[in-house]
Amino acid sequence: MARARITAALACAGLGLAGSTTAQSLLYALPGQGKNDLFGMSVAAAGDVNGDGLADVVIGADQSPHGLGSPPTGAGYARVVSGTTGALLYAFHGDAGDDWFGTAVCGPGDVNGDGYDDIAVLAPQPGSASYPPYVQGTPPGPGYLRILSGANGAVLTNLVGSGTPGLFGHSMAAAGDVNADGFPDIIVGEIGGLVWGYDPGIARIYSGLDGSLLHQLSVGDDGDWFGNSVDGAGDVDGDGYDDVVVGAPYFGPPVGLAAVYSGQSGLLIRAWLGNSIADEFGFAVAGAGDVNGDGVPDLVIA
Repeated sequence: MARARITAALACAGLGLAGSTTAQSLLYALPGQGKNDLFGMSVAAAGDVNGDGLADVVIGADQSPHGLGSPPTGAGYARVVSGTTGALLYAFHGDAGDDWFGTAVCGPGDVNGDGYDDIAVLAPQPGSASYPPYVQGTPPGPGYLRILSGANGAVLTNLVGSGTPGLFGHSMAAAGDVNADGFPDIIVGEIGGLVWGYDPGIARIYSGLDGSLLHQLSVGDDGDWFGNSVDGAGDVDGDGYDDVVVGAPYFGPPVGLAAVYSGQSGLLIRAWLGNSIADEFGFAVAGAGDVNGDGVPDLVIA
């Protein structure tokens, strides 16, 4: 795959960055740190990180060296920039070469109740210089997830994968308040496997407050890529707990699957299948809010 330098260009459509700007006009363009760093590999609304009343943005670049010298590519970094000016608020870096830190980013909300929205960044498989692992025989280390303070950039929570080689952190999203404790939570999708993506995928929901595992979700179909895309769905069943949606584009013959799970119990609420083989239905899923005004949150599935 050709790896060209990527510039992140931010428009105000849907982000609420600058109310006086014409909808969908360019606010600013942000260059990456260096050639082939894949700046813009992941982007997300970060919430109001700096407390100025306007939304900010977090951007991941999972193929960048960091620090002094020239460590291997893939350490990765994530930048949080002001929605008002595009100025840099924070820069976070992976621990070592080939961490792929910044593959997925999200703004879960204020996880610690200090009045500042916080940031989450994933590093899916540290030490995987010989990616894909099944080609050159060097399994990756366990991935890690960091939740970082919007107030000061400090690490609030550091979660490490189970140690089984796989893709911990292939996808991630704000899950809403799944356990109704008053703090937002996070969902992480892991498409899974020692042989990349060929074991059943898993989605895990973690408490934003303390990082504890709330639910582990799977349909148990080898090579299903369950967790390729995840998102918060809102309270679909009206029980007072936010629910989640997970996509599995290679489920079944394969036609693909998208499934909504209860935030309260972790049980399946409903699921949809693709129409025909190779549809890859569920490759991307997203909570859409209440599109038709019926009081129930809706979904977008591709």
